[in-house]
Amino acid sequence: MKTGIELIAEERREQIEDAEQYQKNELIDAAMYAVTKERKYYPETWDFWFHNKMMDKEKRMSEQEFWIERLKIAGALIAAEIDRVSKR
Repeated sequence: MKTGIELIAEERREQIEDAEQYQKNELIDAAMYAVTKERKYYPETWDFWFHNKMMDKEKRMSEQEFWIERLKIAGALIAAEIDRVSKR
């Protein structure tokens, strides 16, 4: 199995083009939502595409696989926010 950093880096490569289109805190909010699944963290400016994507993954993965997937996505979103703010 790949290490955590390898999984996050792979996920981040899939998102690399997208980071600049987001506004302040959207990526961090999405990362918090990915980890907690609590609606209060869902980015206010997003429709439900991310939620729907996460729920589709939950349906087809085991509980452990889905937890790892959520952590991987959250890590990549945090990395994307670092990239976004460091380009200022």
